[in-house]
Amino acid sequence: MKGKSDPLDQIDINRQFADAGSCARVRVLDQCDSTNAVLGREAVGSANGLIVAAEVQTNGRGRRGRTWIAPPGGSLAFSMLWHFNRDAAALSGLSLAAGVSVVSALKKSGGLRLALKWPNDIWSAGAKLGGILTETRIGANGGDPITAIIGVGLNLKMNHDDHRAVAATGVAYPVTDLAAICEIVPGRNELLARIATELACDLACFDRDGFAAFQARWNGMHALQDKWVTVLAADGQASEAKVIGAANDGALIVEVAGERRHLHGGEVSLRPQAGAAPGRPADLSRIAGSRA
Repeated sequence: MKGKSDPLDQIDINRQFADAGSCARVRVLDQCDSTNAVLGREAVGSANGLIVAAEVQTNGRGRRGRTWIAPPGGSLAFSMLWHFNRDAAALSGLSLAAGVSVVSALKKSGGLRLALKWPNDIWSAGAKLGGILTETRIGANGGDPITAIIGVGLNLKMNHDDHRAVAATGVAYPVTDLAAICEIVPGRNELLARIATELACDLACFDRDGFAAFQARWNGMHALQDKWVTVLAADGQASEAKVIGAANDGALIVEVAGERRHLHGGEVSLRPQAGAAPGRPADLSRIAGSRA
């Protein structure tokens, strides 16, 4: 089961898009620096639903500039481009909405128990299965649409060396793959087509209705909903808080000492806190974000 997966087939994937009536279309590369970077260089003039997928990324990126390890043949890495007729502030929940879309598509593989961890991780039983990196670009003219590039990375079949390479990047959680959590791992072409078809539909919905259309679904999928967590600020300072849920703009609402704060993905990270109970001391001043 841990052997590498089928090669990506551009013709086959685009045929599946056409059969589904999706606007998505993919270009498969043998190698690139990162699929987000490739789309970023081609964003101007490209239509919604353009996807770049790669067998090998030499400079795959995760949140806060971290390295994203994508074992050749053992992972799925692709990025989708979408132009939004909304202002930049209205895109703050985009990564969360994309997470809902990816998990919903994966669950259609049958029997998978998956969750999301704010702001952009895909989890299974406390281990990281994948992640989403969203980057936005503002047009040259004030009235131009804002372009978003949504990168998706999933672990499919990782061997011992793959796990060691991921651990060397300093990830805070154990990692897992689809081969470890489902009996039959879908082929990469089928999986990419399924996820991207759902993602394209949901991005159109987000452009129309914003994150509010995804808020309830995301809160229902959040692995840390109603749990106590450690909030790590960008400077490394830590505080304890209880997770209340995502606001309708994608900010995470947490409660400390009876006071609620809205946290934003670029400012902080969350760590699960085993055995935490209400009333534990915390320094509210260390938590970045606005008061509710």
